[in-house]
Amino acid sequence: MKKLMVLVLGMLFCVFVFATTYTLKSIGNSRVDLNGTDYNCSSISQVLTLPSDIGVVSSMILGTNCTIYESGGVAVVTAPLMKTTDINGGSLFYSFDKSTWEKISLIRADHSSANEKTQFTGYSRYNQSIDLSGFANGDPGTLYVYFEATGNSTPKTDPTADPTVNPYEATFIRTADVSFTDGSSFTPGQLMKGNETEIIGRFWMDSDVSGATFTDVSIDLDGTRTGFSNFELWSSTDDTFDGGDVQMGSTIVTDPGASPAVFSSLSKSISTSGDYYFLTADVDEDATGSIMAFIDETADLTVTSGIIGDNISNASLTSSEVPTSICLTSFVANLNMGKVELVWTTASETENSHFLVYRDGEVIAEIVGHGTCTEPHNYTYKDALVQAGHVYEYKISDVNLAGIKTEHASVMIEIEEDVMLSDFVMNKAYPNPFNPSTVIRLQYAVGSNAVVNIYNTQGVLVDQLINGHIDAGDYELTWNASGMPSGVYVVTMHAGDVMQSQKVVLMK
Repeated sequence: MKKLMVLVLGMLFCVFVFATTYTLKSIGNSRVDLNGTDYNCSSISQVLTLPSDIGVVSSMILGTNCTIYESGGVAVVTAPLMKTTDINGGSLFYSFDKSTWEKISLIRADHSSANEKTQFTGYSRYNQSIDLSGFANGDPGTLYVYFEATGNSTPKTDPTADPTVNPYEATFIRTADVSFTDGSSFTPGQLMKGNETEIIGRFWMDSDVSGATFTDVSIDLDGTRTGFSNFELWSSTDDTFDGGDVQMGSTIVTDPGASPAVFSSLSKSISTSGDYYFLTADVDEDATGSIMAFIDETADLTVTSGIIGDNISNASLTSSEVPTSICLTSFVANLNMGKVELVWTTASETENSHFLVYRDGEVIAEIVGHGTCTEPHNYTYKDALVQAGHVYEYKISDVNLAGIKTEHASVMIEIEEDVMLSDFVMNKAYPNPFNPSTVIRLQYAVGSNAVVNIYNTQGVLVDQLINGHIDAGDYELTWNASGMPSGVYVVTMHAGDVMQSQKVVLMK
């Protein structure tokens, strides 16, 4: 009897040790997210089954939401869960070779009681990125995953040494992750009529590893337009379109209209440092309207040996519609009565707000345009603030309704000395500087119609001293500037075909 009591007590002691050493009952997985796909277990009795082959992946995200059940007296181990004593945490481990394991700690939720003997605790952690940089494009790999319930004892981290741990195992093939950036921040400027390979838009792509190839793209064209042809796609190593860029695929000779412009069979390697891709077209002399290019969806841009990382949805290749500039047919500068007269003609205009007139790179005038029109228009501007012996450069820019400016070719003109010297002379004003008046002396060898004007430095006429016929003789003109602000003024004299000017300074 005594021996029997000892045996019973010994057995009870063993049960007590067992119960306090292994208090884990089971684990339930309500969600495991592997590379963006959810694998669900709705109850603790359901065994989580991951796919044996994940397939082709460019990146991998791992996350879980699990429930760990504890028992006060029964130890039930469900592989691939590693058991420990006194459960107070949960972790997820993954490896590619079963020798080096990366740990993802799960976040503990509120503790709950099911009954007196069984307790359960929820743990979760989502969107944990797994580093695939050790795999090249096309490399095969195997992902191993297991859960661990942790407590006061030292966790076991080598599943090969513990028969109770049997990690989930899934194979995959690494492929390149391709990034795409649209041209929504790109403003190419107005399309110049009569020019070839005018930029319509651009986009950018790169790959995290080498081996991906850009093969096809379908580009939609929006906007009401005429006179566009020869659409071409180019690759560039920088954000500037120039002669060093390479055309990709064939030229689309005719404007596709409402249909997309499709460039196929390109076979362009996607660089890990990234490349820009430009869309261009030829713009006829009589072209009108505006154009905007965009890629409608991810399926419209195809790569092989790679996956485009983000969904493409109506990705624009420019910041807005690109308008056609004015059709400038001529721009000349002539010398007329000592003034430079600029004359230009447009055959048509598209959304033309105004022209800017430049002398030696500085804006000297703004001339209102005719908006959108198909009939010719003539424009003139006279610049009186020129001096003998100088060479001047003039050019114009048209500015559309969106504020986009397009510069046109410049012209040069020389104001020769012998053109300015004749029987009409304007001597130096005295005093100069002055306050508030100065005297301007004129010498006319013959009678002539004459105009003497005074301008400020912005070219605005502020006073007129003579406008009419002047007989031969010497004249003294007094200009009283008491009502004018201090500053520099230009006095100009026109007589016959002669113009002379000088600067005077009012100092109050």
